[in-house]
Amino acid sequence: MGNINGHETLVTAPWLRMRLAEPETARRICLIDATPGKDEPCLPHARPLDVGALLQGGPPTAAFFQAAVRAIGATSFDQVVIYDRGNPLAASVLWRLFQAFGHCDACILDGGYTAWRSASGDIARGYASQEAGTWRARKGRLDRELLADIERLQQAARSG
Repeated sequence: MGNINGHETLVTAPWLRMRLAEPETARRICLIDATPGKDEPCLPHARPLDVGALLQGGPPTAAFFQAAVRAIGATSFDQVVIYDRGNPLAASVLWRLFQAFGHCDACILDGGYTAWRSASGDIARGYASQEAGTWRARKGRLDRELLADIERLQQAARSG
């Protein structure tokens, strides 16, 4: 299948718009909103995976993370593209969780939802529904930096 972007960490809104316009390529992208809003528009083909909710019980185990990712329809063959709505730490934490649990083909939409809208990207009225996926997490280690960022994200949620 090959990698869509060569394992880049950041992708741009024009890059993503071009890839989503290609039906064959769009099918291989799992576009994730790390900070979904209730009844808010989203990027076309987006799937909600709320990092705040994912971390409510503390850092996730491989099994818990795998179940959450499968619930949005992801497979281990997907190119994961993560975006946020003004909280880049959320997208970063989710990207690093994918890395920690063995999925190297993940990237972040540079500038998130705002960059998409600024690049005249279309929006959808709701998230794409998906059948359960087959994504498989490998046992991983959450490094100290990731654990510190998870704690910062949780503190921000408690105070905000």
